[in-house]
Amino acid sequence: MTPMKTVVKFVSGSDKLFSTYEGVVDEVDQFTTDEGREMMWITFEGETYKGLYNEWIFKFLCDNEGQPSHIVLWVPPKGKPMLCYDKQLWLDYITESH
Repeated sequence: MTPMKTVVKFVSGSDKLFSTYEGVVDEVDQFTTDEGREMMWITFEGETYKGLYNEWIFKFLCDNEGQPSHIVLWVPPKGKPMLCYDKQLWLDYITESH
């Protein structure tokens, strides 16, 4: 998992950190929590990450499963990083890298 960049974005009343990594998406799936919230999870370079479901991001991850790609993670002050569900942050990386 190769770190590419970290950006700060103002979300829900405070600045949040989002980091982009390159590597191989090993597995992608979606699920619904007991509370009825749609979620997605991936295994990326041997680590599992979860996040809120976003149809565009889920499709991007599925299309890149098993091959070199990138992911965007929200990096909370405490706890494990989570998949970012903000499509624009994913698109920003694609635009900058091509």
